[in-house]
Formats: sequence, C-alpha cells, structure tokens
Amino acid sequence: MQLDLPRRRSSFALIAPTLLMATVGLSLIPRTSRAVDVTWNFDGATPLSASIGVGSITYRDVLGTGWGPTTTAFGLQTALGLPAFPDGGSGGVMGFPATNPNQGYQVNHGGAAADAYTMIWDYLSPAASDGKWRNLYQSDLTNSNDGEFFIANSLSGGIGISGQYQGSIVPNAWNRIAVTRQSNGTMNKFINGALVGTQSATDARWTLDPSFYLFTDEDNETAPGYVSSFRYVDSALPSEQVRLLGNVNSAGATVAGPTIPDPSPEPPAPTPPLFGRTQIMGHRAGGTLAPENTLAAVAKGFEVGIDLIEIDLHLTSDGHAVVLHDDTVDRTTNGTGPVSSKTLAQVKALDAGSWFSPQYAGEKVPTLTELLQYVDGRARILLDVKVASNQAFRNAVNSAIVASGASLDDIWVWPASSQYTSDPRFGNAEIQLLTSIPSNLSDANLQALKASGVAGLSVGDGSITQEAINAFHRNGMWVDVYTVNSPARMEQLIAMGVDSIETDRPDLMADIIYAGDADNDFDVDGADYLSWQRQGNFAANLAAWKKTFGHQQGSLPAGAVPFASAVPEPTAAILAACGAFAIVMLRRSLS
Repeated sequence: MQLDLPRRRSSFALIAPTLLMATVGLSLIPRTSRAVDVTWNFDGATPLSASIGVGSITYRDVLGTGWGPTTTAFGLQTALGLPAFPDGGSGGVMGFPATNPNQGYQVNHGGAAADAYTMIWDYLSPAASDGKWRNLYQSDLTNSNDGEFFIANSLSGGIGISGQYQGSIVPNAWNRIAVTRQSNGTMNKFINGALVGTQSATDARWTLDPSFYLFTDEDNETAPGYVSSFRYVDSALPSEQVRLLGNVNSAGATVAGPTIPDPSPEPPAPTPPLFGRTQIMGHRAGGTLAPENTLAAVAKGFEVGIDLIEIDLHLTSDGHAVVLHDDTVDRTTNGTGPVSSKTLAQVKALDAGSWFSPQYAGEKVPTLTELLQYVDGRARILLDVKVASNQAFRNAVNSAIVASGASLDDIWVWPASSQYTSDPRFGNAEIQLLTSIPSNLSDANLQALKASGVAGLSVGDGSITQEAINAFHRNGMWVDVYTVNSPARMEQLIAMGVDSIETDRPDLMADIIYAGDADNDFDVDGADYLSWQRQGNFAANLAAWKKTFGHQQGSLPAGAVPFASAVPEPTAAILAACGAFAIVMLRRSLS
C-alpha cells in the first residue's frame, strides 16, 4: 500500500519550519569521518530507497507470498491518522505489520561488516502493540535465533536485550530510539536523546554483516508499528552526539529534534569487593576443565586456584541429594532417565567421567555429603537447587550437612525463593541465600532481605548493573555474577567491583587474579615481589611491580592486593635484621 509522496526535502514549504532548527542542531553535532551513514525517510516515489547515502531496504519474503507491498503502508503521518511530529512538521511514514520468521525488512547499507555501529529509529508504537515484544533488528540472516534489540513486553516498556530493559516507549507518541554498539561490546541505549541504559553485548551475535533485518524475529516477537526514519552508521556515535539529536524531527533521523534533554548524570563509581578482591567461583565445580559436578572437577578447580564452588543439586527417589545439573542423567553419565526416578545406588553405579575424557572413566556422581566432606571447609559452596522446594529436599540437604560436619557458614543456597526463606533451615541467616536483583534497591528493602537470610546477589552477566552492585555493597551484601568465560569481560566485572565471578574457565580468571604470583601459593604478596626482583628487576620498586602485573591499574581495582605497607613484609624483615646487625657491630666497636 503506497501513496506517491513528495521527498520531504524537495519542497521548501515543507521543511521551512524546521530548517533553522535543523541547521542549529547539525552545527552543534561534532563531525566525524564515517564510511557508511545511510538514512531512509520512507517518502517519495521509492520510499524504500535511501534518502541520504547509498542503500536500500527490500522485503524478506522466503515463501514468495508477496506480503510486503500488500501489508506495508506508506504515507504522510496525517494521511495515516498518526500524531503530529514533535517539531510540528510533516513527513513520510512506513507502517509495518507484525511479521513472521519468513518476513521482515532487509537493510542493505552498502558497507562492510561492522562490530561498531549506530542505529536510530524514529518510531511510533500504536496502543494495540503496547505490552508486546517488538524486535527492532535481527543480525542472523537465517532468522533462526532471537533478535538483537527489543522493546519489552510491558506497558510503556523499555529497550534492550537479555533481561536489561530501560527507559519507556510511550504508545501513540513519536520516540527517537537509538542504540550504539562499540567494538569492545559496550551497548548504549537512548530514547529521545537521553541515555537510558548501558549493557554488555560482547557476543558475536552483535557483529553485523553488510545486511541485516528490521522488525522480524525467529519466534514471532513482533508487533505492528510505524517508522518515519531509520538511520544506520558504521561506527558508534559518541553519546553526546546522540544526545544532541534529541527527539523525532519530521526531516529525518539526521536532524535534531526540538527537545534536547540535559546530559545524563555520570554513572556511579564502582565500590570495591567486600573481601579485597574478586573471588573465582568454579561453575559446576571446575568449569570445563574436568567432568562437571564431580569430585575430580573440584580437585581441578582447587589446582588452578578457585575460591568458591557452584554445584547443582537433584533429589534421588529414595531421598538423597546428589550433584547433577540436568533433570536426567543422559548427558553427563552412561545412563538414561530422570534423576528423580533412580535410587542412590542406581545413580552411584553410573560412570560420570567417560563422556568428558577416558582419563576420567569411572568417576562417580557425588552425593552432597561426599562433596562437602571432600571440600572440608576449603571453599564456600553455592547450591544451585534444581528441584522444587519441598520438605524431602530440605531434609536431604540438612542430613548432608550434619553427616559431613560442614559449617553452615560454608554454604549458600540459590535461588532464594519465598519457599526457601519460609523454612527456618533455609533462611534467617542459618543457611544463607543468594537472590536475583530485586526491583527495589533501597537500603530498607535490602536490609529486610538480609534479615530474612539473604546474604547477597547472584545474577546473570546480562543483568548486572553498577547501581545494583553499589546498593548491595552499601548494605554489606555479596554480589556474584554468572557465567563469564571471556577474560575481557572478567576484567570489566572486576573493575566494577563484583565479589565473585562464576566461570567455566577458572584457569583464565586465575591468570588475571593471580598475575605475579611467583611462588604459586594463590596469594599475591610481598614474597612474590621479592621473587620478581631477584629475577633481574633489582632497580624496580613496588609501584612498578604492581603496574607490571596489573594490580595498580587495569586488571584489578586499586587496593585489591593485600600489601600492608609500601614495603612488603619480607623486605621489612630483612631491613629489620640488617638494622639489628648494625647495632650489634656498633656496640662491639665501642666496647
């Protein structure tokens, strides 16, 4: 469905009211050199051709149904019965339907693949689409995976991905939505020029090919809407430049809107970890270094330097807590069937190591009692409960604690549902709990959680924020993030001050945490500094050592290394001995 629209810049009468504003807006914006900067304003005789730059948008029509021209509408916003643009001008609009996985709009921007970019939509969500998932772009050209950037399925929902949705897209109103993705994986999200959120987007899914889709998703998470302009830039525009673009302008997404918000406040400064440095938590005991959730995995984790252990728990048919991740034994043993249908004897008869490597043939599924006895207080253990809360499970965990002689201080339970906190053995600080991020981060709410037995936070990497870290730390509560395997992301989280990181690669995290540990005792201290000096660095001082191994800036936050003073303790002891020797010799010379 298409009206023959005039190009919105071909008529002086059409743009005169906004010309002065556009000129001022553009003069405020710093100019940078970019290879690709393409804008579609959806007007003129060929509304899917680029209005600025070289590029096109085509219909994705896998089944050849011809859906695109018959269900896509083009026209002035007045002709389509839409609200006026914020600047009062008039311009072309594309109305699009809810698409299925075989449909969508394919952007061909004429550039190369990009790991840094900016996208801007001048967008209106009708009331009927409010509260539904609305995917804005899809990088997977097969459209067989989830989209990359959504409007959330809540009333006036925010924008984002992976559980992090910030801001508010008000229905039946024009909103300028912008996302920038930097080459280091940092994603910034804007609504009408305001920075509403920042999140990690390090996965390869956010690297774009020379083509991508708009308004489609692999499982129909789309809804009808309107777009008056779309802009793609193959670099991440500075936040200040996006701020200055402000709200929607009828002249398109390259022109500043009439409302430019004040600069966003500076993000909160990170707070340091509660116990000096970020702790290494072995995910499923030893990550991918040994067969998961086994005593061999625990041993391997200790070998590389883990501080904490995360394991998964199921219940056998005869009431024993066993350490397994899946509901069935199929993936990690030579058996088949649900864990809950097997007795302990049947589970113990399985081989839990051969699937990983012949080296681990005969490795057994441990009971919680066996694992607690093996750890023997060397690390705190996070119990990831894989069964519904019930008295039989509580009894099994309690029996394992008693039989092993473990201390309650060495155990956390996750998730911290109300079912667990209502039981005296799983709350009220007897067995401490970790929770997800609450919607209310006030001190009063966190103190109430703390009083109920919640010791801290355990949350997926995509949902962690500096605000949540600081709020929990302010109340003396732990912050754990899972599951992180990229060393670059580990360093980012360490700099944010998280207390522990769950990882499948504790060896890679150990390389960061224990950099400079010359004597391999998993304690970076003055003895390591002296060893480094003896290796030919005699003229170097302590500050140089810290900088060399990333303990003053870079890998670890300031103050993370436990030095009592500017001179390491072994050096101080040597100096004290030399001083005592000098005094003795002086007395002898005087006698």
